[in-house]
Amino acid sequence: MRTAELLNSAEFWSAFKADLPGIRSRLIIHSPFLHPRRLADGSRLFSSLKDRGVASCLTTQSVGTMEEALPDDLKSDYAQNRTTSLDILRSWRFHLNARKFHHKFVLIDKRVMYFGSMNVFSHFNTSECMRRTEDPDEIEEACEKFDLDYCEECMKQNNELWGNSSVNAPMTQFGVLLRKQRVRLNLSQVDLERLSGVPHQTIGAMERGKNCHMDAFLSVFKALDLKLAVVPEDTAAAVLNITRSYWDEVPTLNPLPQKRTPSRSKKSGRETSSIIIAPISNPTIVK
Repeated sequence: MRTAELLNSAEFWSAFKADLPGIRSRLIIHSPFLHPRRLADGSRLFSSLKDRGVASCLTTQSVGTMEEALPDDLKSDYAQNRTTSLDILRSWRFHLNARKFHHKFVLIDKRVMYFGSMNVFSHFNTSECMRRTEDPDEIEEACEKFDLDYCEECMKQNNELWGNSSVNAPMTQFGVLLRKQRVRLNLSQVDLERLSGVPHQTIGAMERGKNCHMDAFLSVFKALDLKLAVVPEDTAAAVLNITRSYWDEVPTLNPLPQKRTPSRSKKSGRETSSIIIAPISNPTIVK
């Protein structure tokens, strides 16, 4: 397939179905309108993504945007179709976002993008066009201009996972998860010193986001039955999805007070982290 090409509706579905098995982490769809008739054809395509840890994010029209322009006798049908469609998408574990817009996009792992006239989740028996591109510069430009990769649910989950730590402060994120695991296992820093051989003062510094020797981190990870995983960026969302249920067992912990607040970029509140610390198993610590 060429780097970029123009597709009609049939060609779009053929190309899209060929792309889906290769998705590694995240599917983003901007479809202003929804209809259960179109979604009826998608169960086999989309429901399997949740089992692979893929984060599936949909942005659609906010409630009331379309109803205002409809005659009274059509509003009820539109509302019912929307409700049914949203229920179907929730069963496929799509993250649902609503806002006022009219563009149509599909983004796969930020490496493949479709855009054009087609409402992916509502079109039926109409002539539509979509352009498929793998140009990274074009994809990045579209993400910035149209806020394509922003998802409220992804951000909510990310904030719950990392507390209030900045994405620009990875050592603080390490500290958040180390502290979560220690609290989850009901261990004090002194207990962890005994298990890891790392002084409790150093463990306290780690939990505050201080930059310590990697050997010390690895010793603490091992004692807590954790593993630091280095993964390709485009798989990070899926790995976080798979491990998130484990971390959710611990209440959200705010980072410990810092002497200096890390600088944050203008869009830092919408960035996501690629740091992965995964449980090796369900650990049992014998004191």
